[in-house]
Amino acid sequence: GKVGETILVKSRKKLDKTQTFVLITADKKIISPEYLFTILSSNASSFKRKSEGNTIKSITVKKLKDHQILIKTKIQQKLIVCW
Repeated sequence: GKVGETILVKSRKKLDKTQTFVLITADKKIISPEYLFTILSSNASSFKRKSEGNTIKSITVKKLKDHQILIKTKIQQKLIVCW
């Protein structure tokens, strides 16, 4: 699907299942969902730079799975989310 349509899902019951999307679940012991959302939705994200296409940018599930995110400490994650 389109890259840049990043949302933070609080309840799977409220998902619009008519759209094409990939649901990424955060292991809350390691990374906060809010921090993950902030990183993935950032315009400077390396995640977005891996997207391809001229008209509609997209990213393959393989590239998504292979994407590495720098995981900060819990305190740093909170500071980045609140910033």
